This record gives sequence, C-alpha cells and structure tokens, in this order.
Amino acid sequence: MQTLSLVTVAVLISVLIAFPIGVLCSRHKTLEAMVRPVLDVMQTVPPWVYLIPAVMIFSLGRVPAIIATIVYGIPPMLRLTTLAFNQVPREFVELGSAIGAPPSSVLWKIEIPRPGRRSRSGSTNASFCRWRWSYWPALSAQAVSARR
Repeated sequence: MQTLSLVTVAVLISVLIAFPIGVLCSRHKTLEAMVRPVLDVMQTVPPWVYLIPAVMIFSLGRVPAIIATIVYGIPPMLRLTTLAFNQVPREFVELGSAIGAPPSSVLWKIEIPRPGRRSRSGSTNASFCRWRWSYWPALSAQAVSARR
C-alpha cells in the first residue's frame, strides 16, 4: 500500500510540473528547442540512475524513491503535452484572440479541450508508462530501506 501511495503522489507531482512546462514549450519554440535534448537524455537514462544521487543525498527511504519517480515521470508527460498543444489548429486560437478573449480564456476554453482524444490518450499513455516504470524504482528503494 505504501508503494501505491508513493507512486500516486509522484505521478501527481510530475504532472503538476510537466503540464505547465509542456504548455510553455508549445508556445515558445526556442524553449522547446532547449528542453528537447534534456528530455532525450532523461528518457534514455534508466530510473536507477536517478535513484543513486537521491539516496546519496537523502539516505534510504521514501524521499529518494519519490524524487526518482518524479524525475523519471516528467519527460513522457511533457512531450505529449507539447505535442497535443502543437496539434491544436491555429484557426481556433486566432478565433479566440480575434473575439477579444484574454490568453487565459483561450488556454482554458480552446486549447485544453480542443486536443480531445489525443490529449487524453497521451496523458493516459504517459501515466501508464510512469506507473509501470516508476513502480520498480519505488519498490527497490523501499526494499533497500526495509533491509536497514
């Protein structure tokens, strides 16, 4: 039960971090160009690599497991959020701006609901990947701390 709660908290935190950055990356191409190589490296590295420095800094326990899970869970959500927002037709965004809607209304009423299935399937896919790959580092960190 502890592992399930640990992974749930880590997934929620990684979504809260990745979603706004993904929105910013979809709006600013230079930011996306800077973030993309970092995401490539983050997705290539196995989750154990994130666990080692966290264990060295925070010792054994739940904190290193949560940190490793959050760091490993950010790239899929960030990539899929950027992709979903880039696929929103520009005509809809321009229409919202043309009728005088503020940027926050365009975001909440046009850009977030418009991707529809793509956005939901992307977040579902990212969550599933995170649950699957985040479970093992969390479990191993708890197993190591249980041996102490």
